[in-house]
Amino acid sequence: MKSLFFFKTATFFLLLLNLGLLFFLFQRGPRKQNLKVKFHQEAVEILGLDASQQADFDDLIKEHSSAIIALNAENSAILAPYFYEIFSNNNLSKRDSLMLRFQAIEKEKVEITRDHFWEVRKILKPEQEKNMDLFLKKAINILLLDKKHPPKPHQ
Repeated sequence: MKSLFFFKTATFFLLLLNLGLLFFLFQRGPRKQNLKVKFHQEAVEILGLDASQQADFDDLIKEHSSAIIALNAENSAILAPYFYEIFSNNNLSKRDSLMLRFQAIEKEKVEITRDHFWEVRKILKPEQEKNMDLFLKKAINILLLDKKHPPKPHQ
Protein backbone atom coordinates (compact mmCIF):
# COMPACT_ATOMS: atom_id res chain seq x y z
CA MET A 1 0.00 0.00 0.00
CA LYS A 2 2.84 2.37 0.88
CA SER A 3 4.64 1.64 -2.38
CA LEU A 4 1.47 2.41 -4.37
CA PHE A 5 1.22 5.77 -2.60
CA PHE A 6 4.88 6.44 -3.33
CA PHE A 7 4.46 5.71 -7.06
CA LYS A 8 1.32 7.85 -7.29
CA THR A 9 3.12 10.73 -5.56
CA ALA A 10 6.22 10.32 -7.75
CA THR A 11 4.06 10.22 -10.90
CA PHE A 12 2.24 13.36 -9.80
CA PHE A 13 5.53 15.24 -9.18
CA LEU A 14 6.96 14.09 -12.51
CA LEU A 15 3.82 15.30 -14.25
CA LEU A 16 4.14 18.69 -12.54
CA LEU A 17 7.83 18.83 -13.48
CA ASN A 18 7.02 18.09 -17.14
CA LEU A 19 4.24 20.69 -17.21
CA GLY A 20 6.60 23.23 -15.64
CA LEU A 21 9.24 22.47 -18.25
CA LEU A 22 6.73 22.88 -21.09
CA PHE A 23 5.52 26.16 -19.61
CA PHE A 24 9.11 27.41 -19.32
CA LEU A 25 9.93 26.48 -22.91
CA PHE A 26 6.90 28.26 -24.32
CA GLN A 27 7.26 31.36 -22.14
CA ARG A 28 10.76 32.21 -23.33
CA GLY A 29 11.08 35.45 -25.28
CA PRO A 30 11.14 35.57 -29.06
CA ARG A 31 14.15 34.16 -30.77
CA LYS A 32 16.57 36.44 -32.58
CA GLN A 33 15.20 35.40 -35.95
CA ASN A 34 11.66 36.30 -34.89
CA LEU A 35 12.90 39.73 -33.81
CA LYS A 36 14.46 40.23 -37.24
CA VAL A 37 11.28 39.21 -39.05
CA LYS A 38 9.21 41.48 -36.82
CA PHE A 39 11.70 44.32 -37.32
CA HIS A 40 11.56 43.90 -41.10
CA GLN A 41 7.85 44.73 -41.07
CA GLU A 42 8.44 47.55 -38.61
CA ALA A 43 11.22 48.96 -40.82
CA VAL A 44 8.92 48.98 -43.85
CA GLU A 45 6.36 50.92 -41.82
CA ILE A 46 8.90 53.31 -40.27
CA LEU A 47 10.40 54.16 -43.65
CA GLY A 48 6.99 54.26 -45.37
CA LEU A 49 8.14 52.09 -48.27
CA ASP A 50 5.91 51.48 -51.27
CA ALA A 51 5.79 48.08 -53.02
CA SER A 52 8.68 48.87 -55.38
CA GLN A 53 10.85 50.20 -52.57
CA GLN A 54 9.99 47.21 -50.42
CA ALA A 55 11.21 44.85 -53.17
CA ASP A 56 14.48 46.81 -53.36
CA PHE A 57 14.70 46.78 -49.56
CA ASP A 58 14.22 43.01 -49.50
CA ASP A 59 17.00 42.60 -52.07
CA LEU A 60 19.32 44.76 -49.97
CA ILE A 61 18.52 42.69 -46.90
CA LYS A 62 19.31 39.45 -48.75
CA GLU A 63 22.61 40.83 -50.03
CA HIS A 64 23.62 42.10 -46.61
CA SER A 65 22.58 38.90 -44.88
CA SER A 66 24.50 36.73 -47.36
CA ALA A 67 27.64 38.82 -46.96
CA ILE A 68 27.45 38.74 -43.15
CA ILE A 69 26.78 34.99 -43.08
CA ALA A 70 29.83 34.37 -45.28
CA LEU A 71 32.03 36.54 -43.08
CA ASN A 72 30.73 34.87 -39.92
CA ALA A 73 31.59 31.48 -41.41
CA GLU A 74 35.09 32.70 -42.20
CA ASN A 75 35.45 34.04 -38.66
CA SER A 76 34.41 30.68 -37.24
CA ALA A 77 36.98 28.95 -39.42
CA ILE A 78 39.67 31.31 -38.11
CA LEU A 79 38.77 31.20 -34.43
CA ALA A 80 39.18 27.45 -33.92
CA PRO A 81 42.80 27.36 -35.18
CA TYR A 82 43.53 30.57 -33.27
CA PHE A 83 42.52 29.06 -29.96
CA TYR A 84 44.52 25.91 -30.69
CA GLU A 85 47.53 28.11 -31.42
CA ILE A 86 47.26 29.80 -28.01
CA PHE A 87 48.90 26.77 -26.44
CA SER A 88 51.57 26.49 -29.10
CA ASN A 89 54.53 28.60 -28.07
CA ASN A 90 56.47 28.00 -31.26
CA ASN A 91 54.13 29.68 -33.77
CA LEU A 92 53.39 33.22 -32.62
CA SER A 93 53.36 34.60 -36.16
CA LYS A 94 50.54 32.24 -37.20
CA ARG A 95 48.52 33.25 -34.16
CA ASP A 96 49.11 36.93 -34.92
CA SER A 97 48.13 36.51 -38.56
CA LEU A 98 44.91 34.72 -37.55
CA MET A 99 44.07 37.56 -35.15
CA LEU A 100 44.76 40.16 -37.83
CA ARG A 101 42.47 38.33 -40.26
CA PHE A 102 39.76 38.09 -37.58
CA GLN A 103 40.02 41.85 -36.99
CA ALA A 104 39.91 42.53 -40.73
CA ILE A 105 36.74 40.44 -41.06
CA GLU A 106 35.07 42.32 -38.21
CA LYS A 107 36.02 45.61 -39.84
CA GLU A 108 34.61 44.34 -43.14
CA LYS A 109 31.32 43.43 -41.43
CA VAL A 110 31.02 46.94 -40.04
CA GLU A 111 31.80 48.48 -43.43
CA ILE A 112 29.32 46.20 -45.23
CA THR A 113 26.63 47.19 -42.73
CA ARG A 114 27.49 50.88 -43.13
CA ASP A 115 27.20 50.51 -46.92
CA HIS A 116 23.92 48.63 -46.45
CA PHE A 117 22.45 51.55 -44.54
CA TRP A 118 23.61 53.94 -47.30
CA GLU A 119 21.95 51.73 -49.90
CA VAL A 120 18.72 51.72 -47.89
CA ARG A 121 18.85 55.50 -47.77
CA LYS A 122 19.30 55.65 -51.56
CA ILE A 123 15.98 53.90 -52.18
CA LEU A 124 14.09 56.47 -50.10
CA LYS A 125 12.21 59.41 -51.53
CA PRO A 126 13.20 62.83 -50.12
CA GLU A 127 10.10 62.97 -47.89
CA GLN A 128 10.96 59.54 -46.42
CA GLU A 129 14.52 60.46 -45.41
CA LYS A 130 13.28 62.08 -42.20
CA ASN A 131 12.45 58.54 -40.99
CA MET A 132 16.01 57.30 -41.46
CA ASP A 133 17.17 58.32 -37.96
CA LEU A 134 14.45 56.31 -36.24
CA PHE A 135 15.11 53.36 -38.56
CA LEU A 136 18.85 53.48 -37.78
CA LYS A 137 18.30 53.64 -34.02
CA LYS A 138 16.02 50.62 -34.06
CA ALA A 139 18.10 48.67 -36.57
CA ILE A 140 21.32 49.18 -34.66
CA ASN A 141 19.77 48.14 -31.37
CA ILE A 142 17.73 45.20 -32.57
CA LEU A 143 19.79 43.75 -35.38
CA LEU A 144 23.33 44.57 -34.34
CA LEU A 145 23.19 44.72 -30.59
CA ASP A 146 20.35 42.23 -30.09
CA LYS A 147 18.43 44.55 -27.83
CA LYS A 148 14.67 44.40 -27.78
CA HIS A 149 14.19 48.06 -26.98
CA PRO A 150 16.29 50.99 -28.18
CA PRO A 151 17.93 53.11 -25.50
CA LYS A 152 16.30 56.37 -24.57
CA PRO A 153 17.77 59.32 -26.46
CA HIS A 154 20.22 61.50 -24.58
CA GLN A 155 18.79 64.91 -23.79
